[in-house]
Amino acid sequence: MSLKTTPLTGEIEEYIEKTFVNENEILKHIRERAYKLNFPQISISPSQGRFLQLFLKSIGAKNVLEIGALFGYSAAVMAMALPEGGKVITCEMNPKYSDFIRKTMHDFGLSKKIEVVNKHAVEFLDNYKPDFEFDFVFIDADKENYPKYLDFAHRLLRKGGVVSADNALAFGHIAETKPTERVKEIKSVQKFNELLAKDGRFFSHLLQIGDGLALGIKL
Repeated sequence: MSLKTTPLTGEIEEYIEKTFVNENEILKHIRERAYKLNFPQISISPSQGRFLQLFLKSIGAKNVLEIGALFGYSAAVMAMALPEGGKVITCEMNPKYSDFIRKTMHDFGLSKKIEVVNKHAVEFLDNYKPDFEFDFVFIDADKENYPKYLDFAHRLLRKGGVVSADNALAFGHIAETKPTERVKEIKSVQKFNELLAKDGRFFSHLLQIGDGLALGIKL
């Protein structure tokens, strides 16, 4: 046992990925196809993807909301962990990325599990009133709106459902009191973390995986 977290060295990270993470061929092809089109290489890591799949299976998730899709890698990761009839509704405002997701998911047989909404997430969620509740909400979009997305997540989640936000370590700058770069983004993530940690509507924690995953269970 240890009171402190073991530092994650490159060797340890490589060991974890080699031992536990097995990125399947579909996910590899999605990533490679996106990179050939010069899309930004900023999706979640295979290790984060494995954790999300493990977590979704552990809570028996069926309905997932994703805020921010980019080229659909994380949507595909989560869709693969859902049972028959499960669905990921993902918001992506860039039509180029949205079209890529639709075509790619069709090509790889995932289109029945993934619905793409080509709108800014704030605009869409402000008036979104589904006739069901979500089991899981994954936030990985514009950092300035992270605090607002937390409120949307609370409204749309079932009791016991979970909200998670990527980049909760703010690109490694989360502990800086006076950041000098990406200031608005860092301060927004700091505000989000503080809100989630102190919000009596959630039971929360932050995991040191990738650039940090914040998690909160709706009480």
